[in-house]
Parts: sequence; structure tokens; C-alpha cells
Amino acid sequence: MHGQRAVLHVKNLPLIDTFQFFGPNDTPGLVDFRVEWEATGPPVVRGQGAAVDPTDPAAFLGDIAPAVSNGSFSGEEIGFAFESNGAASSSPRGYAQIGRERTASSSEERLGGGRSGNAGDSVPRSEPRQGPLACRPEAPMRE
Repeated sequence: MHGQRAVLHVKNLPLIDTFQFFGPNDTPGLVDFRVEWEATGPPVVRGQGAAVDPTDPAAFLGDIAPAVSNGSFSGEEIGFAFESNGAASSSPRGYAQIGRERTASSSEERLGGGRSGNAGDSVPRSEPRQGPLACRPEAPMRE
């Protein structure tokens, strides 16, 4: 797994900002984010597979490796926009993991990224994106 890499890139994902949970105001917005994980060491076998009840959190088999992750984030809604100040990174103070796993009840294998420890700084965007801010179901969610 050393050298394995995963990328999650989402562009123009429509969402509704309510400013507070279950709040009365709904404002359409868009977000972009890209997160990359790269293994930095050997994988460790995790999970117990079919040896435990299918509802047990350990009911999977996987190889999980330490990793470094980097991400960039931006978003906008009417009257407000933000973007990360460069790429946020899990290195040197945070952590990340990458691995392959499959559930005990499936032979399907998935490549998955882990979590990043540091979110990075956000700064206001100097120029908003061009085009209308509307939540469109047909808007592309992945590039």
C-alpha cells in the first residue's frame, strides 16, 4: 500500500445554507473541495470480518496505512464567498489514513481515504464565481 493514492474532487456541489440547524432561512450555495491522500507507510490488517456479528463495527476486513492528506476548499452563496488559504494538510501535526476494505457480507472492495487533522485557514474570495447561484439537480457533482 506504500505509495497508494486516493483523490476526492467535488466541484459545484449545490447545497442549502440555513445559517443555523433547522433555521427558518434557506440560501442556495455551491461548494468545491479536493482532498488527496497518499500512503506514507505499510498497511496494517484491521477488522474481524465474518467472525463477528454483521452489525458489529469490526465486521469488515481491510488494510489501513498511515498517510498524509492535503485538501482545498471553497464555497459561495449570495453575498458571501470563501476559499482555503492554500492547501490544508495533515502534515506535520495532524493525521490521515488510507486503505482498502470490504464488508464481511460482500466481496466488493473499496479504496478509501481517511481523516485530516488540520483544516487550514479560510480567507474571503476576492472575486465570486460567475453565473447564477441556484440549486440545480442537474449540476455536476464530480469532475
